[in-house]
Amino acid sequence: MPFPLRPPRGSLLLLWLGLAAASPVHSTPLTLADAERLALERDSGASAFDAEAESYSERAVAARQLPNPEARIGVVNVPVDSFSLSEDEMSMLEVGVMQRFTWDRAAQGRRLDALSDGQRAQAAMRRRQVLKDVRVAWFEAAATRRTAETVAEQRRWLEQMTAASRSMYASGEGGQAAILGARLERAMLDEKDLELRQMTNERRAALARWLGPDADAQLELPRPAPPAPLAALEAKLAAHPTHAGFEAQSAAAQAEVAMAKAMSKPMLGLDVGYGFRQGEGMEGGSRPDMLTAMVTFELPIFPKNRQRRELAAARSMQRSAELMAEDNRRMLQMSLREAHAKATLAHELLVLLEQTVLPTARAAADAALAGYRAGEESIDPVIAAARARLDAEIRHVRAQADLAVASAEIAALVGDEQ
Repeated sequence: MPFPLRPPRGSLLLLWLGLAAASPVHSTPLTLADAERLALERDSGASAFDAEAESYSERAVAARQLPNPEARIGVVNVPVDSFSLSEDEMSMLEVGVMQRFTWDRAAQGRRLDALSDGQRAQAAMRRRQVLKDVRVAWFEAAATRRTAETVAEQRRWLEQMTAASRSMYASGEGGQAAILGARLERAMLDEKDLELRQMTNERRAALARWLGPDADAQLELPRPAPPAPLAALEAKLAAHPTHAGFEAQSAAAQAEVAMAKAMSKPMLGLDVGYGFRQGEGMEGGSRPDMLTAMVTFELPIFPKNRQRRELAAARSMQRSAELMAEDNRRMLQMSLREAHAKATLAHELLVLLEQTVLPTARAAADAALAGYRAGEESIDPVIAAARARLDAEIRHVRAQADLAVASAEIAALVGDEQ
């Protein structure tokens, strides 16, 4: 009788591990913090600025070095009738080295360092912009989802009103107008659903730009605190990355001014040569070798259309950088004031809706429906109260989203540590 085959002990464990690895893993939906981290990781713009900054830094080191020396080798004073190096005492084989000395190396290095700082400032600004964009996309998508949930709740409330209309119509207490009115309200909600479906697709597409099309986001709409006092926020604008960027532009322009001034100084060169002579001298001994040393320099005797033009252009660039920095300060201040006013108004509206409008709208809708069921009210007050309630609920979601978006705009201007 054959014995049954048993797999080795280790094979069962390997089989179980293989099945576990092959089974689908349901990842946890992304939170807003996860979305921010993922968006920064996926963004290549800031990395491009960092790479360009590194490139300028490397070039700055190279710019501070002396130019490569120039080597030369050749023959000197060779007679053309014999091409002999030993026939004439002035004939020789000469090797030499020439080194040039420029005066603008330090200024060129400072200019490239400033350009590197400017690219790093661009990278920091890019990261702030990415955080702002992903937050705004998140808040808008979350607001759309909340609005859709509000419409769904309104639909359930409408079903109660429709059931009451049909019951009253069946008992002869209500007319057909009530049923038609409820049907019209449902058709209007269907239309709202279509609008929200389109908005949901648009919001998801905007969010997918940063998170990828397959990212599962846990779209929660936060309730930010009211904004800090405007004066306290304006004091933090000095740390905005664009200030560092314009300071870098100004530093680069100052370095260009120094470079233009250095052009008025003559560039020096040192030329040293050694000549090897052959043959015998007049006294019968070997001819001595020859040493040559010279200093060369430029003659900047026509500076009107070269050095002076370069200096004037560099000073104009410096002035332009200073004016752009001042305009940037004003733009940042204006943007902060606009975002602060938007956040303040949204917070005040949110408080008004939560403390007065929403409770009143909900109570009025419930009272109208109860009165209609009791036969004390017609269908028109119920429909009006239902519409007012839905409008208040949607405005509440919109106000919360506006506050969150304005808070994201403020954070992009003054930083997350407000």
